[in-house]
Amino acid sequence: MSRVVVSLMLAAISACATATTDLERATAHYEEARYESVLVWLNDLEPELSHMTPAERATFLYLRGMSAYRLGQLDDAVHYLVLAREAVVMEPGSLRPSLQSTLDRALAALAEGTVAASETFGNAR
Repeated sequence: MSRVVVSLMLAAISACATATTDLERATAHYEEARYESVLVWLNDLEPELSHMTPAERATFLYLRGMSAYRLGQLDDAVHYLVLAREAVVMEPGSLRPSLQSTLDRALAALAEGTVAASETFGNAR
């Protein structure tokens, strides 16, 4: 193989590892209720969305939607949570069951017009 091909392959592998690490960081921030920070990580990571595994993509969409929901950004919350649900429908099991349950409750609450995420979800993560 030529050096150019090897360099491109290494760059692609490195980008995948970085995306996974960044998603793990965003997840840690979400679990610490640092939702603004989650959105910063995910905004930077969004261009990599098409290169993620189905589980990573579902987690990204869930974290993006739930962080927006908890911050009162309801339009973004609906957008990303619906995409998360579609990702799970297309790839069953791509989201942990506890997150799937919270996703379902969030979408139901949004459909009912509930704005108080903390009352609806408590500390569910």
